[in-house]
Amino acid sequence: MKKYSYLFLALLPLALTACSSDEPQPDIPNEPEPEVQPNAPIVVNVDNDGKAEGGHTFEMVDETNFYIDDVKYTTNHLGELMVSGYHKSFFEGEAKLISALKYHGRELKVTSISSKAFSQCRILTAVSIPDCITDIYDRAFDGCTQLTSVNIPATVKTVGYDAFLGCTSLPATDNIRYADTYLVGPTDNTLTAYNIKEGTRFIGDNAFYNCQSMTSIRIPEGVNVIGRQAFWLCKSLATVNIPESAREISFDAFEECNSLSHITISCPTVDYWFNNHPSIEEITLGDKVTTIKTSAFRKCSGLTTINIPESVRSIGSGAFDYCSSLTTISIPEGVTSIEGGILRECPQLTDIYCYIKEPPALPTGDLVTYNASTTLHVPAESVDKYKAAKGWNFLRNIVAI
Repeated sequence: MKKYSYLFLALLPLALTACSSDEPQPDIPNEPEPEVQPNAPIVVNVDNDGKAEGGHTFEMVDETNFYIDDVKYTTNHLGELMVSGYHKSFFEGEAKLISALKYHGRELKVTSISSKAFSQCRILTAVSIPDCITDIYDRAFDGCTQLTSVNIPATVKTVGYDAFLGCTSLPATDNIRYADTYLVGPTDNTLTAYNIKEGTRFIGDNAFYNCQSMTSIRIPEGVNVIGRQAFWLCKSLATVNIPESAREISFDAFEECNSLSHITISCPTVDYWFNNHPSIEEITLGDKVTTIKTSAFRKCSGLTTINIPESVRSIGSGAFDYCSSLTTISIPEGVTSIEGGILRECPQLTDIYCYIKEPPALPTGDLVTYNASTTLHVPAESVDKYKAAKGWNFLRNIVAI
């Protein structure tokens, strides 16, 4: 490295003198170099004099900031390290991030890459992220136009907003650019169909923003996160399948998808990702769905019917409010919690088929629906119970299934 070149030159004559001795030298067998495992943990030991072992470099900036191998680290309030930048004078090419630092009797673990840590670093070509990292924050690598290689270990749970924005040298598969398991976006936004590759875990923020020609997208099993405005303004997108593996979907991921008519959801928890989508006509819920959260399908005014699978245990308040075209709904026996009115302002609702034998308690004064003329179909032995139950007995027609 440049900052140690003078020391190296000063010691070089001594090294040459030692090697030029006329004394015969014993044969020393060449020891094989230790095999370096890809992405193996890198723990740096720094002694009390501030010298790093193992060929690493250490430069202290202040009590909370320092450089290791020209990458900047900062301690946070939890006593952990976050990758916070790079040495603009000496950094070259590849960033091999450490897993931990041992210094002054303490071991500090690296857990995150901070916002804008490598932002606009146009000489960054590769990043090796250790599997102790759990969070990569907003714009951590945005504008790294020469970045060609990065790994995102399974320990990473969060990738922040526009973390890889403008990383135009990352590899692409089937016209989609990836940072390992993180989908950055399409290389061509005029196509009608996209096929996300297997192994993808994250669909990034704004990934397919304004892909107005796209009519279909294949989201494979294994995708955990769909980021903010990921499909915003995809005005021709007609169908979407949410896999069982999905755990976090931004509330505005499908905003302004005005042609979206059929959705299939297989993940355990359904949140309000598709509320206020009047174009949706059909919703298919898979047999792994257990929870429909508050306002999940509120104002889906094009929806006419919905079958809730046997696996569902909880339906949140307002889940189907203002579904003005909804005519029938089926509530399975396994539902144990209905958090207040779920079908308010549904003027076309004619029939509710409820297979729950004991009427679920509703909050005081709440009604399952405001349409008193809707017929409630319940198990024969439960008719009288529903006629006496608050919130249910508002309905005038309660009959046996």
